[in-house]
Amino acid sequence: MGSLLMLLSLAGLGLIGLALHPPDLTPYVTDLSRFLSEQTGLKIQLAALRLETGLSPAVVGGGLEIRTPDSDAPILTAERLMVRISPLLLLRGGLPMAITLEAARATVRRDRSGAWHLGARRLGSDSASISGGIGPWLPNALTLTRSTLIWEDESLSASGEPVRLHWNDIQGNGYLEHSGRARFTAEAALPAAGDARVMLNGEWDAQQRWSLKLQAERWKLAPFLPYLTRTQPLDGLSSPIDLSAEVTGQATETLAARWRLKLGAGQLAWPTLFRWPFPITRLQAEGQLAHDPKGWHLAVDSFELASAHGEAKGQWRLTGLGGPDSPFLELNATASGTPSDQAKFYYPSAIMYPPLVQWLDHGLKDGHVKQASVRIRGHLANMPAGPNDPAEDQFHIEGDVVGLSLHYHPPLLPLTNITTHVVFDRYSMTAQVAEATYGGTKKVKGEVRIADMVHHPVVEIVAESPQVDVNSIWQEIVTHPRLRWDEAVGMAGAEAQGQGAAKLKITLPLQALSTLTYSGQMELKQVRFHPLFLAHPLVEANGVLTLDQDRLEILVNSARLEAWPLSGKATARHYRTPGKATFASHLDTRLEPGQLAEWAAPLLGEEGWLRGAVPAWLEFSRQAGDSASRVGPICRPWPPVAAWAGINITMRRANSTERAI
Repeated sequence: MGSLLMLLSLAGLGLIGLALHPPDLTPYVTDLSRFLSEQTGLKIQLAALRLETGLSPAVVGGGLEIRTPDSDAPILTAERLMVRISPLLLLRGGLPMAITLEAARATVRRDRSGAWHLGARRLGSDSASISGGIGPWLPNALTLTRSTLIWEDESLSASGEPVRLHWNDIQGNGYLEHSGRARFTAEAALPAAGDARVMLNGEWDAQQRWSLKLQAERWKLAPFLPYLTRTQPLDGLSSPIDLSAEVTGQATETLAARWRLKLGAGQLAWPTLFRWPFPITRLQAEGQLAHDPKGWHLAVDSFELASAHGEAKGQWRLTGLGGPDSPFLELNATASGTPSDQAKFYYPSAIMYPPLVQWLDHGLKDGHVKQASVRIRGHLANMPAGPNDPAEDQFHIEGDVVGLSLHYHPPLLPLTNITTHVVFDRYSMTAQVAEATYGGTKKVKGEVRIADMVHHPVVEIVAESPQVDVNSIWQEIVTHPRLRWDEAVGMAGAEAQGQGAAKLKITLPLQALSTLTYSGQMELKQVRFHPLFLAHPLVEANGVLTLDQDRLEILVNSARLEAWPLSGKATARHYRTPGKATFASHLDTRLEPGQLAEWAAPLLGEEGWLRGAVPAWLEFSRQAGDSASRVGPICRPWPPVAAWAGINITMRRANSTERAI
């Protein structure tokens, strides 16, 4: 026992002496560098060396450089190296050595063939010869401070210039247990991704199962664009990202991760689907990520988006990211609050007929999307209208829009205050109008259709109203300065008032607007109509007005001209073509004895008399090319009739010969 106490005393005195006067190991730098090189198969060089004593003695070196045997370029450098030995761990059968590297710097490179390099050394089949001698020297702990890792990737570069990322200010700790279980924590900055920082926590066990927790702040995707060129829409995202993720995997199995992210203000560009990048105010999302031989598979279990264009939420999946084929998208979402005039951001203008884009730009005004749903399914390369495979592809957007104005054809009044349900289904668009206003006419309903927005953009508009303001239609359409249909049918200056039901259909071929076609019908109820050639207006008129691009016809079932009952029909053909217009009218009336007396007085003489009513009709027409001429008063029994230009007039009395005027 005395000998043991003496030995411990001498050892303690020796440790105190070493602590007070640590030996200078500089003369041994060369020998130690040679020894470590022989043991590891690497060229290891130290510029300085000293010993730190204590319960866990440490060797501290400076100017560390590690090279492969066949290269002068270092694969790892460090300003300072500390190797600490723990006798307690050695006695417990653990790995007794801990290594600290300060200001370490290394480069990991992937060449164009896909081979990996550490510095100038290719890693592969001979990597065992490099690391085989390291086994006995594996540390139980590795600490990095103020270190840098440079990542270079030539495999994605057509020019040969590598993708280069600098991971700076790395602070980390790693721990290796004798059982093979490893743990590490690390934090680093990525200047190329903005003011971004990344925090990592990971584990690896002897069964090669591993897990990783990642947290990134203010991360921008710009440095990673070379990896995202086949991954729309991620390559068009400019917003900074706050990301947290938990990743698990096994060396022989696929990778799986759960993640959560927040996006700050930025924008998303998706040229194949959207016309312009649309702004992002904020985005929150969470989901899963997996990898297998077919590529990466991203599942967004839920997202909430806010932007200047409204709000949206939903779920979507992208499968096959980075694979040989275009990624496959499945999206289900709802949106609200988008102003109608901002819909132009979302046109797939790359595939749309340019005149249709112009028509939509100028045609949609005011209003907003109250609620909309989006269902998209198919390969991104085919969005929104690739090869039609109903079993797989789907592009369907529908929603309710309120307060919209549709300026469908500049010479005509727009539909305003529209409440409509709009459906986009691949190439087509249909808008069911529940209510709208047309000039002075309210309660207009109908439909706007574009059957094929890509190949044959033809706009079809059907509108109807149970109660039309006739004066509004006459003033705002018939007498419109760009149309002047009143002049075409000889009704310039006429006035019309009353109510009626109406229906109108307009077809706008956007490739050639001059071939516009239309047709319509308006039921006249108790209308007052006063053309200039009548001294007094027609009142209490009931009938139907029918028109298309070639014919305008008015059928009067009943009306009064002062005390005269009237019915009849007036038809104008080719009224839009100068010099070709024709006009014909037939009016039926009933002449009472008192109305005929003055007109028939010369025939009756002093002793003649007249009894009973006389049915009569009036016909007049104007043929194409007729020159204008004034015709005097038609006859005395028709005092309301004034002058008419360019008209042939024939008047008949029942059971009598024709009398020309």
